[in-house]
Amino acid sequence: MLQKDMLDGIIDTVEDDWDTGYKRVKEVLKESKNIPIEANGLFEVVRVNDRFGICHQLSNDLKISWIKK
Repeated sequence: MLQKDMLDGIIDTVEDDWDTGYKRVKEVLKESKNIPIEANGLFEVVRVNDRFGICHQLSNDLKISWIKK
Protein backbone atom coordinates (compact mmCIF):
# COMPACT_ATOMS: atom_id res chain seq x y z
CA MET A 1 0.00 0.00 0.00
CA LEU A 2 2.86 2.41 0.78
CA GLN A 3 4.39 1.82 -2.66
CA LYS A 4 1.00 2.36 -4.32
CA ASP A 5 0.51 5.63 -2.44
CA MET A 6 3.96 6.78 -3.51
CA LEU A 7 3.37 5.74 -7.13
CA ASP A 8 0.06 7.58 -7.22
CA GLY A 9 1.78 10.67 -5.85
CA ILE A 10 4.80 10.76 -8.14
CA ILE A 11 3.43 9.44 -11.43
CA ASP A 12 2.63 12.87 -12.90
CA THR A 13 6.18 14.03 -12.19
CA VAL A 14 7.58 10.81 -13.67
CA GLU A 15 5.55 11.31 -16.84
CA ASP A 16 6.52 14.98 -17.28
CA ASP A 17 8.86 15.77 -20.16
CA TRP A 18 12.38 16.07 -18.73
CA ASP A 19 15.57 16.78 -20.68
CA THR A 20 17.48 13.97 -19.00
CA GLY A 21 16.88 10.91 -16.85
CA TYR A 22 18.96 12.56 -14.14
CA LYS A 23 16.60 15.56 -14.05
CA ARG A 24 13.62 13.17 -13.87
CA VAL A 25 15.17 11.34 -10.91
CA LYS A 26 15.93 14.59 -9.08
CA GLU A 27 12.42 15.98 -9.59
CA VAL A 28 10.66 12.72 -8.67
CA LEU A 29 12.71 12.35 -5.49
CA LYS A 30 11.94 15.97 -4.60
CA GLU A 31 8.23 15.33 -5.18
CA SER A 32 8.33 12.15 -3.07
CA LYS A 33 8.99 14.27 0.01
CA ASN A 34 5.60 15.94 -0.43
CA ILE A 35 3.46 12.82 -0.78
CA PRO A 36 1.08 12.42 2.16
CA ILE A 37 1.39 8.94 3.63
CA GLU A 38 -0.38 9.45 6.93
CA ALA A 39 -3.01 6.85 5.97
CA ASN A 40 -0.32 4.15 6.11
CA GLY A 41 0.60 2.63 9.46
CA LEU A 42 4.30 3.10 8.72
CA PHE A 43 4.09 6.87 8.33
CA GLU A 44 5.62 7.52 11.76
CA VAL A 45 8.82 5.66 10.90
CA VAL A 46 9.24 6.51 7.20
CA ARG A 47 12.07 8.97 6.65
CA VAL A 48 13.11 10.92 3.54
CA ASN A 49 15.66 8.29 2.51
CA ASP A 50 12.92 5.64 2.78
CA ARG A 51 10.80 7.66 0.37
CA PHE A 52 13.72 7.83 -2.04
CA GLY A 53 14.21 4.09 -1.68
CA ILE A 54 10.56 3.43 -2.49
CA CYS A 55 10.95 5.43 -5.71
CA HIS A 56 14.02 3.42 -6.72
CA GLN A 57 12.19 0.22 -5.81
CA LEU A 58 9.33 1.25 -8.12
CA SER A 59 11.90 1.68 -10.88
CA ASN A 60 13.49 -1.69 -10.13
CA ASP A 61 10.02 -3.27 -10.31
CA LEU A 62 9.53 -1.58 -13.72
CA LYS A 63 6.56 0.46 -12.51
CA ILE A 64 8.34 3.69 -13.45
CA SER A 65 11.33 4.45 -15.64
CA TRP A 66 13.98 7.08 -15.16
CA ILE A 67 14.74 7.27 -18.88
CA LYS A 68 12.53 7.50 -21.96
CA LYS A 69 12.34 4.39 -24.05
